[in-house]
Amino acid sequence: MAHPPPARLRDLEVSPAVGPDTGAAVIVLRDPLGVSPEATRGAVRLGPLEWAIARRLDGRSDARSIAQRASVELETQVADEEVRSLAARLSGLLLLHDASYDEALGRAFELFRKQPERPALGPGKEYESDAFELRLKIGGMVADDWDMPPLPHAQGLLSPAGPISQARSLYSRAFASVRHAKGDIARVLLLANLGAPLETPLVPLVKPFQTPLGLVEPDREALAAIGLLPGRDQLAHALNPVLERQCLFCRVLFPGVPVLPILVSAPRTDASTPAALNELERAIARLGRLEALPGRTLTIAAADLYRIGSANHAGLAAPPDRGFVLGGETGDRIRSTDRQLLDHFTRLDPEAFLGTALEDSDPVRARHAAAPYVLLRLLEKRRSLKDGSELLGSTMGYLQMPAPGEVATAAAVVLH
Repeated sequence: MAHPPPARLRDLEVSPAVGPDTGAAVIVLRDPLGVSPEATRGAVRLGPLEWAIARRLDGRSDARSIAQRASVELETQVADEEVRSLAARLSGLLLLHDASYDEALGRAFELFRKQPERPALGPGKEYESDAFELRLKIGGMVADDWDMPPLPHAQGLLSPAGPISQARSLYSRAFASVRHAKGDIARVLLLANLGAPLETPLVPLVKPFQTPLGLVEPDREALAAIGLLPGRDQLAHALNPVLERQCLFCRVLFPGVPVLPILVSAPRTDASTPAALNELERAIARLGRLEALPGRTLTIAAADLYRIGSANHAGLAAPPDRGFVLGGETGDRIRSTDRQLLDHFTRLDPEAFLGTALEDSDPVRARHAAAPYVLLRLLEKRRSLKDGSELLGSTMGYLQMPAPGEVATAAAVVLH
């Protein structure tokens, strides 16, 4: 009996890791839309054989052809039944584009659509739930760097993406650098990485952010101007905490200023990259329409430079006398690439920035580069300021940050 081709694998966040039990290489799949409970928790792990099969599930190839291609890659015999078995497992996990997933996605989106506001995720967990205490914390962090030279014409900002407690000094310097810009800011464009290469390159949120400090309203005028319709991809905002962290600072520093929160899809590193980049070009052109609106747009890209599981790589060390550093060849490689990226960013060179992030086909680097790349592209048109001076980039800090089970590197950079 002929079997139909297995359904296509969904667009997911793909991360290399090491299995905690065996120490063998695995691939971790995460669901950016939160439809698959297991993948949302990062609990879906595939070994080399399973990943060789899974990434070939394109909705057109049958089990026989997938097995043959995986056999050549792995230099071992892969049976047709192994393909069908894995496809059935992934379907049960809601990770394939099939009827089960479509039904689950519809239910999840309908629940999210009915919520008048995007509920806050962090109160009482990541930050204070009491409005007074939280305002004191945020205001105090910015005041820590109150002697930052005033930059009233700041145009853009690279802010960390991780938890505020983890990157406190970077958040402090980043937002202290733009606090003087509030006088003529009409809106704040917030960009953050989605983590997966969805077909929709930019996913705006069309409802207010709920915070203990009050609602952060979306810029309806800006949403109408760019005309991006995220559809059910807007569900990605439900569990993504990065924009929420930035909204807290915006609520304190720029009260009453509307925001335009957008998640940026990760660039694809496979053969479909040209088509995906063309789609991104069209989306960036739409964002460029903000230039025609009255008032100034402050653009913030919330993105870490790199984030890896500390148990996944050799050469990570934390000498007690010098704080945390990334050691060995892994640390040297990460630091070297971070330096190159920051150099390209401060020189406002988007293509060099993206090229460095993509040059070694590292999916982790690629997805962290997405939001900063869009910021740089938008500011290309603003390289000369109204007073005739050239737009410059200043790095205010760089951190290697340990956390349970992972390590992140991040920086604070202001474009002024």
